[in-house]
Amino acid sequence: MNKLAQLQNRIIQGNPEINIVRTLYMVMSKVGGYQQLMNLPLATINEIIKCMEWEAKEQSKSIKGRKR
Repeated sequence: MNKLAQLQNRIIQGNPEINIVRTLYMVMSKVGGYQQLMNLPLATINEIIKCMEWEAKEQSKSIKGRKR
């Protein structure tokens, strides 16, 4: 239940509704759709979101490195 509360806080704090929808849309595209998303445990969804954030950060770093 603690993971559920953490995910809920992560979604609610500082994220307007549009960002929540976009995040869930991206997770659905990674896992293969709505049905697969609904079958995942919340801890897994949280890890997927963390991985997506890490991936975006790494891409941002590589783009900054190319500009130099």
